[in-house]
Amino acid sequence: MRNPYQLRNWCASVLGTPLLVVAVSAAALTACSGKNAEPTSQPVRSSASKSATVETTHTGGTARADITLNGHVHAISGPVNCTAQAANPSATPPLGNIAISASDSTASFAMSWLSNARSPLMALTFSYKLDHGDYSMPYYPKPPNVEATVQGNSYTVKGTPPVLAPGESTLTKNLPVEIHATCP
Repeated sequence: MRNPYQLRNWCASVLGTPLLVVAVSAAALTACSGKNAEPTSQPVRSSASKSATVETTHTGGTARADITLNGHVHAISGPVNCTAQAANPSATPPLGNIAISASDSTASFAMSWLSNARSPLMALTFSYKLDHGDYSMPYYPKPPNVEATVQGNSYTVKGTPPVLAPGESTLTKNLPVEIHATCP
């Protein structure tokens, strides 16, 4: 029988680099793995200019948001994010000077507004899970069939924009949608 020193030298000579690669790979995978593979935060769109974000929840202040789709109303329980950003209405996609978003496990939306514009809504996207499936409107610059209004720090989008119904990937239906968001 070999002593431990001889056994270690034998393993190193026979298995050599492949064993080292497996050991290092296993250690790296173990270090990188975790219980949750989800990102810890939403992606952030960067801009060359500085921006300010104000975020509050229903319990912490005046911010609130809700969405109504085809008569189904949902108050969004997640935080309302209102971010000042550099406006670029001629960009692709167009950007207003205010980005507003909110989400929870049932619904989410994101919209871009341009203050003091005749048509202040620059872009909109939303999703809403109902019992019979997921409804969504992919990111849409200046969506058709909607009216956008601002009163102080309250923003409203109302109309019948093109919405993807459950099970559809390209066919849209013009459904009644109303989104309200109040920034702090």
